Amino acid sequence: MSKVRKAFEGIAKLEPNGSNWAIFIHRVTSTGTSLGDKYARIVNEDGDHTEIDAGADKELRHAIALLIPDTIYYRYLTIKSTTKFLEQLRADFNVSNIITEARSISKLFTLRCSEESKVNRHLDELLRIRESIQ
Repeated sequence: MSKVRKAFEGIAKLEPNGSNWAIFIHRVTSTGTSLGDKYARIVNEDGDHTEIDAGADKELRHAIALLIPDTIYYRYLTIKSTTKFLEQLRADFNVSNIITEARSISKLFTLRCSEESKVNRHLDELLRIRESIQ
């Protein structure tokens, strides 16, 4: 297994509804950046995309593609570069993320725990919602 795939292994898959988009893209970007300069150039939105290493680009594209559910990934099959792949993901999910975030904030304040025995599950859900907002 390549060091790139290994680095991306701990990142949770993107949810089909995009509810974890904010944390997903942050983790993808920070993981790519941590792999070194040739990878950082590819994942950074404002990076210099002129001298991209073709091998690094393929490795990153593959590692990120494994984190995308099949139902979403079908839309991106024809995109071959990681930069364009991430640009399209950002275009698709940054907009929907505003709506998802508003719903999550609303849910955070209205979610109630009806049974004492489910308090831990309820707290886990609240933490998951809070993480998706940040």
